[in-house]
Amino acid sequence: MGNAPLFPELFDPEGKDGILPWQEIKRLVEIGRIGPEIPDSQIQPASMDLRLGPKAYRVQASFLRGNSTTLMTKVHELLDSTIDLTEPMP
Repeated sequence: MGNAPLFPELFDPEGKDGILPWQEIKRLVEIGRIGPEIPDSQIQPASMDLRLGPKAYRVQASFLRGNSTTLMTKVHELLDSTIDLTEPMP
């Protein structure tokens, strides 16, 4: 896949890509490009609220994913610890 854009239908080869308005985020959810199903109440202007999964990953630093790697690859490279969110806290 290399340096292919995440959403090629939105890629601007002139370099003018940037934030997506809420209408475009909603459209991408509706056509299945962003998922799983995200309720309208979670879509905000130029962003969306994400919900937690069953695990949390503590990493050594903040980072941007980049074009040549996946999010989970970066998480595992910088992983400090994993927290099981399904277990009660001590």
